[in-house]
Amino acid sequence: MDQYVELSTIGSGASSVVKLAKRKQDGCYVVLKVYHLPISQYSYEEKERLEKENAILSSLSHPNIIKYIDSFVHEGHRVLVMEYANALSLRNVMLYYMGDAQYIDYLKDTDRVIAITLLLSWINAILDGLQYIHDLHIIHRDLKPENILLSSSDQEPLSKEQLRRVYSPTQVMKLKVKIADFGIARETTGEFAVTQVGTPFYIAPEICGNRVYTNKVDMWSLGCILFELIAKHPPFHGSSIGGLFHSIIYTPTPPLPSSCPSPFVRIVQSLLRKDPAQRPSARELKATLQALFQAASPPPFIRVSGRRYSVAALSPRSPTLSLSDDESVSSARSSVSGTGSLRCRKYTPSPSPHPLVDSSDSDQSGELYSLL
Repeated sequence: MDQYVELSTIGSGASSVVKLAKRKQDGCYVVLKVYHLPISQYSYEEKERLEKENAILSSLSHPNIIKYIDSFVHEGHRVLVMEYANALSLRNVMLYYMGDAQYIDYLKDTDRVIAITLLLSWINAILDGLQYIHDLHIIHRDLKPENILLSSSDQEPLSKEQLRRVYSPTQVMKLKVKIADFGIARETTGEFAVTQVGTPFYIAPEICGNRVYTNKVDMWSLGCILFELIAKHPPFHGSSIGGLFHSIIYTPTPPLPSSCPSPFVRIVQSLLRKDPAQRPSARELKATLQALFQAASPPPFIRVSGRRYSVAALSPRSPTLSLSDDESVSSARSSVSGTGSLRCRKYTPSPSPHPLVDSSDSDQSGELYSLL
């Protein structure tokens, strides 16, 4: 621990506390995940699991995966050193927009193009990370908004005011997406795995039913995340864990808002199929998205509140809209694969800053930065 300077506590959970620190050698910001349970109280099986976890973490190297830096024991407690993501998590973005009643909502026309391209950008980045670990025969098993971390190009910690700026519709596009928390990830030697793990709202039916499972459980979790991004609530509910599991296993997936473009409805529906064999793999879904954009023929301009915006390319990697002074262009609508319209209006910033959850507010600090 001597090589790090602890700066603040940025999250706490049942098993560990997460701290922001700076490495003395080069001034690099890192995250220290300090486990509560002393190493001396670990069973032989738990120590074996930790060794395997370290092996998995140290083997990963991908731009959409949080980087493992080091692990050691300090004062009898295990410490993981991980890459720092300064824009917090996808959950924070969701809470931020919900707090201002401007969630990514397809029932509204405002910022529709921005919302769609943002959603596709996130899907692509997450799929890149999932394809990478799945090719290594690793299943994440706990994919959720809290474990999708975001980082700006500048690694410096961001103030609440700076977070408000990077979460704005035009800036949030620029954040890097990184999958975190492989604490319960499993390296499979064969095709299937067994054991019940994960966060209840995002657990796949085969895990709820204690059946063997594959990396398709991560695709189910991605479907739950996308459903929640669009509908503002998880797809399945229950008054108890048992009730939730029963709903996940037997209840049909509820419909998304009627104004959600049908290509996205089909994507979410394909991910939330009860039969894992019917869900697309990360590689297959990436190919589907690529084909979707190749088939699309968006018009060069979209009418936006009396002015026109030039759409250079409606793709996750080119989401920008450039303003033209020519106001004589007729209203236009783009259609994706013949179904689902994309429309937008000029974005007008809110006159007052969006509220953010204060990291000092009681138990909500764990929501702000979760590697737990």
